[in-house]
Amino acid sequence: MVDAEQLEESENGTSILTQLLLTSELRGYIEEPGYYFNTKNSDRVEALDYLMLTQGWRKYTIKDALTGTVPEVKFPKEQGITIHGTLKNTKTGQTEAGGTISFLSLYPVISSVTTVSDKNGKFKLQNLIFFDSTGVILEGKSKNNRSAMEIQLEKESNLLTSLIWDRQRWNAHSASEQKFISESMLRKNINRAFDVDTTGFLLDEVEIQGRKIDEFPQGTRIYESGTVNMQVAGNPGLENLQHPLDLIKGRVAGVQVIGGAVFIQGISSINSSSAPLILVDDFPVSPEFLYTIPVYDIERFSVWKGADTAIFGARGANGVIAFYTKKGRSSALLDDQPTRQPNPQGLKGYQMNREFYSPIYLPQDPPSPKPDRRVTLFWAPMIQTDSLGNATVTFYNSDKETTIKAEIEGLSQEGKAGTSQILYQIKE
Repeated sequence: MVDAEQLEESENGTSILTQLLLTSELRGYIEEPGYYFNTKNSDRVEALDYLMLTQGWRKYTIKDALTGTVPEVKFPKEQGITIHGTLKNTKTGQTEAGGTISFLSLYPVISSVTTVSDKNGKFKLQNLIFFDSTGVILEGKSKNNRSAMEIQLEKESNLLTSLIWDRQRWNAHSASEQKFISESMLRKNINRAFDVDTTGFLLDEVEIQGRKIDEFPQGTRIYESGTVNMQVAGNPGLENLQHPLDLIKGRVAGVQVIGGAVFIQGISSINSSSAPLILVDDFPVSPEFLYTIPVYDIERFSVWKGADTAIFGARGANGVIAFYTKKGRSSALLDDQPTRQPNPQGLKGYQMNREFYSPIYLPQDPPSPKPDRRVTLFWAPMIQTDSLGNATVTFYNSDKETTIKAEIEGLSQEGKAGTSQILYQIKE
């Protein structure tokens, strides 16, 4: 549901119907694809014939149709995300044939997939399920498992064209865009005037004392024994875990591990952060660095809580977790390891569900002095109909006298697409 006067859009624009039945089958840009599906346009069928002739539409040949020849399926049904890329030898700069590429994701479930590069070093990982905020790892190994590898992911090639066209469309409708900008500035000024944060409290001065420690400890400096210390090497139940933080999960009282985040209970933060200090062989590291360390290379780990964190000064305010590797130094550990890319740049998973904010004006609540001039009134990505095909949504209008446009798009259980538009007026 959107304010049609603030967000002017053509009734012949893109929809799930035009995408599935038209634009995905044709090459090039289709201007106002909804025109060919709008029953108000009496010439839409004739115009569609001209469009398919000029855009070079080819689906089948008469000869193949008469003989019953079925074309080869080039794009199989997608069951997940596909990653394409090339495996290269960092020493020679040449592509690596027969190398191994592994994918690891820890959320929502532990998923591990492995494939082998072809003669040109190309590889493809299919049917992957992961999300945009999930930590994932791509690992590349050479055929002889001796040389360092580089993983190059293929990028989308049609992004630039779409951006150029969007800029052209923006310049062509300067009047409507100027109106949208002025309305945006008005909403921004309203928010500045009414959204005053009254939840803050001014605290008295707090003096914190601590002992400064070196940012990067030198040599084989070892801190005192932790609150909890545990041996990993020699314990098959621990060595076969997927992630270093799995060693902590459920084994250290007061420490909670959720995904890639760690929380130590009973610790008061002084720096607006709840993350503990993480060390690998006495070197401070980020939580993402742990993805590069196999659990079977960890000798032991220690956890400091409460008063025991005083030896770390202010940096240990949220607790400390230290991992010690069998080789004694994290830098040495990585020298002989296969190439690992935690959270590779450009690799995006499925978008996480986000709740759309919609205000609730209850009858017993006093009227809000802040004007409601929203552009988008309501958005619901997943509306399930009942056995009769009916569904109900509830939302509140804005304060502005305007025209509201409701757009509904969906799919049936058989995969048939459908769209509908509704217009109504808001009046005082």
